[in-house]
Amino acid sequence: MKKVIISGTIVLILGLVGYFGYLVFQFKGLGECGMSAGPIYGKPISINMEDLKLDQQIVIPNGMLGLMNLSDSLSPKLIKFDVNGKLIWAVEFREELNVDIPHNNLSKMELINDKYGIRLEFFNNSYSEPGRIYLTKDYEVEYMCLSPM
Repeated sequence: MKKVIISGTIVLILGLVGYFGYLVFQFKGLGECGMSAGPIYGKPISINMEDLKLDQQIVIPNGMLGLMNLSDSLSPKLIKFDVNGKLIWAVEFREELNVDIPHNNLSKMELINDKYGIRLEFFNNSYSEPGRIYLTKDYEVEYMCLSPM
């Protein structure tokens, strides 16, 4: 009986170590978003200032980020302005073929700046999961990640 318990324990430990090793190797090469869907790179767009209807504004050093189309069926847009309100750039996060998670209805975004970097965090109401837009130290867009779970 004692040998059966010892053998079972050894098999269990080996199984757990093997499963852990399998998980570690699965995470290799997943890219910038890890297990989340993406990356979705913003496509530069031109925007007419008269048609600009911002859903949200976020103050950043030396300017502001404006967000459009957060709660409708259009692709969300992120716009950067300088301190004088002059348009610097605008990007649109269209749904891409490599990411099958819809993202056309987002919650208000929160700017996070911590040891993990600068990012805009939001809740993706189209898919009922969170998401993030990663920014550089100069508040330029890097990419968006959407959580599939």
